[in-house]
Amino acid sequence: MPLKRCQENNQRGWRWGDEGKCYVGPDAKEKALQQGRAIGEYEEDEILSKIERLSRYIRKDMRISIDYDGIITNKAIIDILNSLQPFSIKDLFIITNRMDTGMIRLANKLDIPRNRIIRVKDDVQKYNEIINNRIDYHVDNNRDFLNLIGDRGVEIR
Repeated sequence: MPLKRCQENNQRGWRWGDEGKCYVGPDAKEKALQQGRAIGEYEEDEILSKIERLSRYIRKDMRISIDYDGIITNKAIIDILNSLQPFSIKDLFIITNRMDTGMIRLANKLDIPRNRIIRVKDDVQKYNEIINNRIDYHVDNNRDFLNLIGDRGVEIR
């Protein structure tokens, strides 16, 4: 079961699965994840732990971009992104060389507006978009590209 958004007393929150308790407040995400761990449905793997480590350093005023193929399409990453929005990230972008309806649907689920989905033709244009949009961290699985952007890059494989 995944982490899901919910509402309790007109406050947005998080729950584990469809039937779990809806937690609200600043630690709602962690409480819902703890519920998943307690019932044995939430297992941390290498990708998930990298994203969770990153999430500890994210501030509310940060701008994060994510590549689509192999990154945002990973279920563990989607669960973490759902848990970060809207509490931790000011602006979440998808910067990728592909655009399709599946990506648009996923962006809608993550509350990423269409103007923050940026299609690029190559790594040079992707780099320029990261700079022009003042991205603090870009999550990608292309090691060569991450070497190009230096400290702004977070590798997920």
